[in-house]
Amino acid sequence: MISKYKKHKKRDLSTVIFSVLLGVLVFGILGYLIYSNIKISFKRAYLTKRVEELKKQLNELKEKEISLKKRASYVENDQFLEERAREVFDLKKKGEDVISILFSKEKENEKEKNQQWSVFNWDFQK
Repeated sequence: MISKYKKHKKRDLSTVIFSVLLGVLVFGILGYLIYSNIKISFKRAYLTKRVEELKKQLNELKEKEISLKKRASYVENDQFLEERAREVFDLKKKGEDVISILFSKEKENEKEKNQQWSVFNWDFQK
């Protein structure tokens, strides 16, 4: 009876190798699944952040579109055209008087010199 017990307890080498290989395979698969899960979670975090950035950019572009539409409707207005014609082309309506101020050449030259030095924000006129 004791000899039968010892025979059943002994395992042959092939079952031990199979058990070890099976264990390594299971741990390998589990390791790969954990690695994939971590990799996917990092990618999900990156994509979520990117989506938020794009939503913010979309909102900014919508606001810009609204302001441009307002500006376009104002530019198409006749009042804007009159203002620009007066400013750029010095035009006037009938019955209006326009006063133009002309500077002498000396003052123009002095202004040009001052503009050249204004880059440094120094005041040389004092």
